[in-house]
Amino acid sequence: MGRGPRRLRLDFRVVRAFRMSTSHATHYAQTSLEPILVALEYIEARGSLISFTHDHAQRVRLMKAMTEIDLVAWNAVTKKYELTSFGCQCLAAHRETTR
Repeated sequence: MGRGPRRLRLDFRVVRAFRMSTSHATHYAQTSLEPILVALEYIEARGSLISFTHDHAQRVRLMKAMTEIDLVAWNAVTKKYELTSFGCQCLAAHRETTR
C-alpha cells in the first residue's frame, strides 16, 4: 500500500515533464529516465540485468530504483523479474514518444 503514493508522484512528474513546452525540459526528462527505460526494455526481453552491464553496482542501483517505484517485480516461479502493469505503461508511453 505504501508504494501507491510514490508511484503517483513519479507518474505525475514524468507526465508534467513531457508536457512542458520547452525542448530543454523534454530533453532533460528523456535523458534522466533513459537508463531506467533502457533497463526496462532489457528486463522485458530477458528477465534480468545480468548481462546488461558489467558494473554490479549500477545493476543494483537500477534494480533498486525500479523495484522501489514498482516498475518491476520478482516472479519466484519463473525466477525472473517482470514488468508490473505500471512498468508496462511507462514503457509504452516511452515507445509512443520515440516513434
